[in-house]
Amino acid sequence: MLINGNKALSEGVFSHIRHLSYKDQLSQANYTLALDLGKMETLFDLPSALSPIMEGRAKAVLSLSDILLYGEGGIADGVYALSLDNPKLSIESDLLSFNYDLKTQHIMGAADPSFGIGLSAQGSLAEEDFGLLIEDIHFPLNLLNRTFLKPVFGFLDGIAEGEVFIGGSKDSPRLYG
Repeated sequence: MLINGNKALSEGVFSHIRHLSYKDQLSQANYTLALDLGKMETLFDLPSALSPIMEGRAKAVLSLSDILLYGEGGIADGVYALSLDNPKLSIESDLLSFNYDLKTQHIMGAADPSFGIGLSAQGSLAEEDFGLLIEDIHFPLNLLNRTFLKPVFGFLDGIAEGEVFIGGSKDSPRLYG
């Protein structure tokens, strides 16, 4: 981690290898995270700059690039504005927008198909109010190929479209759609 001006910077690579009997599948993403430290001017201001973060208020910018999921692309690179204003968490970019309330566990979001997967979602993940409606689904079927443990068959082309309602409970979700 590097502190440069009023930003705490971290750069690196998330990486994981899934070993299958016929090949290894690499998942990885290069990242840069810049956490806003407010009006910090010197290192002596660091404790006061961290105080809002400890209270649940933070802003950051996350850049992801060279994304591979199980050895293949399919998810767009992007720059995401992250914001936590307890209890509200938001993620915003040109292709993605999600909001989550940590207290009520309500979620609302959308992903543009050019992100790699398109959808709009809203609902609640709370135990007493569990339910999630996912609409405007745009899912390239060839993304499923990488999840098969043995390549018995594969999707060459095609898009799954529609909507899904997830009901039931967290312990026993039920899919409709």
